[in-house]
Amino acid sequence: MLGGLLADGVAVAIVSNSAERRVRASLAATGLDRWLGSVPLFTAEQVARPKPAPDVYQLALRQLGRDVQQCVVIEDSLAGVSAAVAAGLRVIGFTGAGHIPPGHAQRQLEAGAWQSRASMEEVSGLISQLRIGQASDLSAT
Repeated sequence: MLGGLLADGVAVAIVSNSAERRVRASLAATGLDRWLGSVPLFTAEQVARPKPAPDVYQLALRQLGRDVQQCVVIEDSLAGVSAAVAAGLRVIGFTGAGHIPPGHAQRQLEAGAWQSRASMEEVSGLISQLRIGQASDLSAT
């Protein structure tokens, strides 16, 4: 998914509640640094209030010069969903990670996520629909 988005020229950034050192180590350990090693990174260390406050997302929007209508956020945590929603962003909840408990998709939706999906293929499909303007017909699921 990441390779396809980047190849298509989609701007990507990382917004994390973790420390920068931890994010970079996680990217290296998983091999995701191949795609994400040079994308903009925003962490809780850079703001006064971490997620669920919207501060880190607001910082990213300012520094990237993006409007909320130009962005979509993929979040697994409820704090992250809450933070992105509070910043005015459209959020796709992700529940495909091993640490996600049963019922988490419903909690993401209750926290304001626009959609929740269990696979990156499904997330990629939603992003494709957003990019071609078909997502307005999708209800929250």
